[in-house]
Amino acid sequence: MRKNPLILALSFLILTSCGNGGSLTIKTPNEDGGLEGNAAGDTVEAYDTSKAEKILSEIANNDYYTYEVTFNIPNSETHFTQYYSPSMFFELNDDFSSSIGYAEEYLTGNLFKFYLNDKLDTVTPSVYEYMSGTDSYVKMSNLYSAFTISSFSLIKDLESPDYSLVPLSATKFQITDSNITSILQYMTSYGSSISGYIVSTYFEVLDEATQKIKTTIDLGSNGTITGEYTKYTAETFPLKNIENQIKNGSVKGVDCYDDVKASFDKFALNNYTLSGIKVEAATGGITSATYNVVCTENYFLFDYLNEKYTDFGFVFVNKNKTVTCKYDSNGNEKPTTYTLPYSACYEFEKAKDGTMSFTRLVGPMEGNWKYREVDELPETGSSDTLYIYKGVAYQYTEVTSGEYGFKKYTDWFQGVGDFAINGISASFYIGNVADGMGIFFEKNRSEENAYYTKNTDVMGYFANGLFGWGFQSSTTWMEYIQDCYLKANKNTDGTIQTVDIGLGVMASLDGGAYGKQKIFYTASNFGTSSVPSVEAFLASQLGE
Repeated sequence: MRKNPLILALSFLILTSCGNGGSLTIKTPNEDGGLEGNAAGDTVEAYDTSKAEKILSEIANNDYYTYEVTFNIPNSETHFTQYYSPSMFFELNDDFSSSIGYAEEYLTGNLFKFYLNDKLDTVTPSVYEYMSGTDSYVKMSNLYSAFTISSFSLIKDLESPDYSLVPLSATKFQITDSNITSILQYMTSYGSSISGYIVSTYFEVLDEATQKIKTTIDLGSNGTITGEYTKYTAETFPLKNIENQIKNGSVKGVDCYDDVKASFDKFALNNYTLSGIKVEAATGGITSATYNVVCTENYFLFDYLNEKYTDFGFVFVNKNKTVTCKYDSNGNEKPTTYTLPYSACYEFEKAKDGTMSFTRLVGPMEGNWKYREVDELPETGSSDTLYIYKGVAYQYTEVTSGEYGFKKYTDWFQGVGDFAINGISASFYIGNVADGMGIFFEKNRSEENAYYTKNTDVMGYFANGLFGWGFQSSTTWMEYIQDCYLKANKNTDGTIQTVDIGLGVMASLDGGAYGKQKIFYTASNFGTSSVPSVEAFLASQLGE
């Protein structure tokens, strides 16, 4: 939900704080009966912990409460209040734009995001939450294991047979139980990331009658994190109105925003023009690379606006068509003619004088396989051949002990958009990689008609499909991607004319200030993109 200010502020102190990282310092009575820090001969009451334990146990069974968290650490004073009820959770931040809520949908139990206005009396629902790597809804029952806000309902785990409290006064106790300390850690929203800094954890009863308590996570010389718990009932809960709307089903999650669905429907046509790459710097200025990519169902053209570069493109050619390329399969400049029994992708180029020619066979060329595109799978086959049938490649192999038959090898290539461009590794066909991903995009509340998602799978697909950065989430560049970005640019009548689509990346542009930059394309001419000169060339060569 937020950057960890503790890690940011204390990163330079990691080495010096290692000595007591993660250990709990227990204060015990001195030999003369005084607590540590008291003078010899002081009279110290043997405080009873049973009342405190009773309060903790009762707190664990409360359904309505708030937990106000304050960070008191060098150069970072984070403050937020969390609102808890059986059906919803809301975190109110000092930076109101980052405040966010999560609710359990009436009847389905599906979890969805929501936002409130600054008066906290009007709710705006957002998209559902999904299990990692899937389109399966997160349910309240599996929230803790599946969801990013691990503090949700954790206070329910405070009920313990042994609280291991060490009394420091009539109302203040030191917590030595590591499980309770862990619960309080996670209720700060930072979880295990602060484990190495914790010196001790304290619990103080502010009002026994109302069960108002204060917790303190002591980080030694690095500061403290305090949490103030306040109990409510269903009638006194500050967000009672929002809770009731959620419970009666009048507020539900958003399956997919209309603009997002309409935009992805346009990309699914596989016919549009991308202009870019554009970069909008953190300061707001926009720079743009000088090329367009014209995508159609059968071919695309990478069109450099700078004439010193040679335009090139890919085309998907049907089986049994004869194509003569400038280079052979090893990249040698040697005219090579192909008449393949399967549909394949070829590269072509457009010289500065406008003439065009095929340059090489792009694929499929997987290993040493032979290929055959068939209308029906034969009764038997050859073990060195892949049989392409209805978009699937089958291998003739042993399927059970001693019995041979056809077994799926892989889904096969359906068009030019299935091939990564040599040297760029992008395909530019968003419809091919983003099918069904519109459900993850939520509305950008600070920019009209703009949407974003932090779903790592979608970020990986966009990084690969648009920019050729690869899918591997472990690579260094993935750490700098903040979100995927989509904006529907409309006419006055509300019709989508163009779509900006790309990524938000933390970077420095041309040596400028480090910050979030948008790197994106603008897509236009949906359903009408074509290059007459390319179509004339393909018709002359292929008769299509």
